[in-house]
Amino acid sequence: MDLPQHLRTTLIGQSAGAAAVAHHTAAGIPEASHKDIVVRVCKVLGVTGEELINTLSSAPQKELYEKLSPDLNYPPVAPLTSGSGQKLEAVMAGDCAHDGDSGFVELYTRLVPGVAKGKLWGILTDWAFFAPAAARAMESEVPTYLYHFNQLNSFSAGPAKPWIGQANHILDLAYMLRN
Repeated sequence: MDLPQHLRTTLIGQSAGAAAVAHHTAAGIPEASHKDIVVRVCKVLGVTGEELINTLSSAPQKELYEKLSPDLNYPPVAPLTSGSGQKLEAVMAGDCAHDGDSGFVELYTRLVPGVAKGKLWGILTDWAFFAPAAARAMESEVPTYLYHFNQLNSFSAGPAKPWIGQANHILDLAYMLRN
C-alpha cells in the first residue's frame, strides 16, 4: 500500500544519529536480526538482556563510549523495510572528506608520528566512512544516493573551530540544516 504524500516520513541522522535511523528503520525486521548485537553489548557491559535498556539509559555516555568498541556492527541501512513493513523509497548515505580527522580517531593515532598520522586519518576516513556508504549504495534494492561532502570548514568559533580548513566529521549536517 502506497502512503499518501502527507503521511510519508523522512528520517535524518548523522554519525551516531545515522545508526539510530538504521535501528528505527530496522524496527520491522525480525528480532533474530538484532540478537547478535544485543548479546555482544550485554557481554561487554556485563548485564543481562533485561538490564540492558536501564543500563544504556543510565550509564554515563563516556563510560559507554569507552566500553563499547567502535567496530561493533550496527544493522545495515539498506535494503530494509520500514517499521511498518513498507519498503523504503530511497536512502541517502555519504561521508565528509576528512571524517577520519575527527577527535574520536585520536585514540587510534596517539603513537603515530605527525606525517603518518595524516595518511592514517585518510585511510580511516575511507575505511570507516566512505566504504560503508558506498557498499550500502551498491547493495541497495531501493534507490540510493551517495554523496561525498568536501566543503571546507570556515567556522572561526565554536566546537568546529579546531577543524578549520577541513571537511570535518558532521560538517555536512550543518550545511544541510543551513546552520
